[in-house]
Parts: sequence; C-alpha cells; structure tokens
Amino acid sequence: MKRILSHTAEITGEAPLVRVAVTLALPAMGMMYLIASFNFIDTEFAGQLGAAALAGISTGAFVYWAMIGLGNLVSIGTGAVVARRIGEGKREEPSAWPTRACLRPYWFRSCLRWCSG
Repeated sequence: MKRILSHTAEITGEAPLVRVAVTLALPAMGMMYLIASFNFIDTEFAGQLGAAALAGISTGAFVYWAMIGLGNLVSIGTGAVVARRIGEGKREEPSAWPTRACLRPYWFRSCLRWCSG
C-alpha cells in the first residue's frame, strides 16, 4: 500500500488528489458546457423556422453526442490497452493499436449501413 501512495505523490506533487482531479477535469467540463449551450441556442433558432428544422437540429444533436461518445469509448479503450502493453514491457505490440482504433469507426459505420439495408 505504501508503494501506491508514494507513486500517487509523484504524479500529483504536493497537491491533494481531489484538487488535481478537478484541475484536470475543468477544461473538459467547460467544453461540454459550451457544446451543450451551442445546441440549446441552435435549437432556439431552429424552432423559429418550424417543426421540420427543429426536428433536424434535435436529431443532429443526438447523433453528434452519440458519435462523441463512441469516439471517447474507442480512444479511452485504446489508451488503456496501449498503456497496459507498454507497462508490461511489450513495446512492439502497441504500435498497431492506434491504427486499429482509427479503423474501428469505419468498421462500425459499415456494419450500421449493412444492418439498415
């Protein structure tokens, strides 16, 4: 247990872990807030154009957030696998993972197109 705590101190320095986590999370939280605000403003303007425009904007916002979520899923998973392989000392194997991560969305899109007919 002592080893884990000393390693955490190396990463965070003298600052408490909660403070470091909040400092790292604030830019991401700000970005998400700004994107959500943009979608709300877009919806307000599209609502003035009619029901079809509002439906299009609402659907587009949903698809956008779904794609962001899938992109995060792939990037976080890839980062975890690459970090684990490097930690295991297998430095040659992780070099293929970024390519696989870039190709996965195309594979996923192809599957969706095939399923939708």
